[in-house]
Amino acid sequence: MTKKKGRLLKEDFSFYDHAMRRMNGILLPEENINFDIDVFWCRYIRHNSLQDNEARRKMHGHSFFELHCILGGRYVYREEGGKTINLQAGEFLIIPPHVKHSTENTESNSETFALTFEPIEADRPQIRKIIAALDSISTVSGEISGDIVSVIELLMGELHQGQLLYSQNVKALLNMLVIRLVREVFPNENWQIDSSVSERGSDHRLVVLEKYMLENQETYFTVSDLADYVNLSTKQLNNIVQKDLGISAKTFIDRVKSNCARKLLLETNLSLSDISYKLGFTDNNNFNRFFKRVEGISPGLFRQSKGK
Repeated sequence: MTKKKGRLLKEDFSFYDHAMRRMNGILLPEENINFDIDVFWCRYIRHNSLQDNEARRKMHGHSFFELHCILGGRYVYREEGGKTINLQAGEFLIIPPHVKHSTENTESNSETFALTFEPIEADRPQIRKIIAALDSISTVSGEISGDIVSVIELLMGELHQGQLLYSQNVKALLNMLVIRLVREVFPNENWQIDSSVSERGSDHRLVVLEKYMLENQETYFTVSDLADYVNLSTKQLNNIVQKDLGISAKTFIDRVKSNCARKLLLETNLSLSDISYKLGFTDNNNFNRFFKRVEGISPGLFRQSKGK
């Protein structure tokens, strides 16, 4: 008899049903933001003794970002202006471009994963926001989370095994590493970009409808309402939305309404009841059910998770 295996996932993701609904959306070409970095060098460095490495001790700078993930031992980082950061295993350091600095290990058997990179510009709002955030930092350090260590281990494994298309996986893992660390440096930042159809060159009728809904946020529109507004049948409107956005007309309406809700939750101090009324819901319970269905989280928890 074959022994029955237990479930493989460490966590219970069954309550994240909305994640599966989002999966198709992020794979659409218009939703693919393609974050990418130029890598100048990437190294795993081990120091078996207290090396007096003149090159490392000498003040120097780069025209790109430098990342160090301390995997063992201790290091000290110094800047030309006198700033000093003591680092130990389990911490990371991001050095912005053109900052003169030096590093040295202060314990034998010290090891670090080092990466120098530059984000590649792209005409996507979210990528521009990530790059602007990185450009705004001074030298910053923090604690390495467990998933970042896992990414480094996966990356080293790919390099060691050299299997089919391993270089592609390595590049993807390096991109993921940088994104994860940006999240660590800016834990309260709202990275969500409103999904405006007007920014994607969509059918002009969808642009008109989105503008109409945004100007009348207090109205809860049906597919029939919007179809009438642009002199289409509900079937014609559904076909246009499906072809242009890959979703149903009802989902299109929900997305616009949800974007309005997120904006009010994050940018105002209005109560949930006031927001519910402002968006045309009959009561707060209906608003709560709608937001949780679309976003996978209640509006109160969403606002709390963003530090509001």
